[in-house]
Amino acid sequence: MTSITRYKRAVERITRETSWLSIDQKALVALGPVVSHGMDFFQVARNGLYSDRLLRMVRILEQGEKVASFWYLYRCNPKGVTAALENAGLSIEDLRDFSNCLKTIRDKTFVHIDKAAVSDPQQVYNKAGITKSKLDKVIWALWDTMKGLYQMTFCNTYKRDAYTGHDIPLLKKYRDDIAQYK
Repeated sequence: MTSITRYKRAVERITRETSWLSIDQKALVALGPVVSHGMDFFQVARNGLYSDRLLRMVRILEQGEKVASFWYLYRCNPKGVTAALENAGLSIEDLRDFSNCLKTIRDKTFVHIDKAAVSDPQQVYNKAGITKSKLDKVIWALWDTMKGLYQMTFCNTYKRDAYTGHDIPLLKKYRDDIAQYK
């Protein structure tokens, strides 16, 4: 496979991953005000979305010479990736800092269970210092960046079905309907 073909396939794959990442984020934001009653489907779904979101972030921002992650795209096209990222409102340095914090979470508790961190996995997350606002900013900056890189690479807009989270309020109606029969 030529390096140009690999780069194009990586742009396509990372764009798809960031697309799903942004959908996970929209769903989690929409689920935010939903109150779960014990261990219900919506608690299970929320937990699954949190895990999926984090795993996609880890996959997208994985560091290493043998992976076709965002950092591979950056090594192949530093000017284009930097410009697309800055157009999305994030610097390469800020993303690298975020990526390093994410790697600590990945290595200590999320993908591996580090024996030194097994007694307090929450401490790993706290020490990484990834806030909700920082996470949100990075997710949307990555999505905008990848849409831009996709456009530059394929001279075409990335197409996907839109998801807004508008269906989640149906949960209230469902619960209200069930409450009538109790």
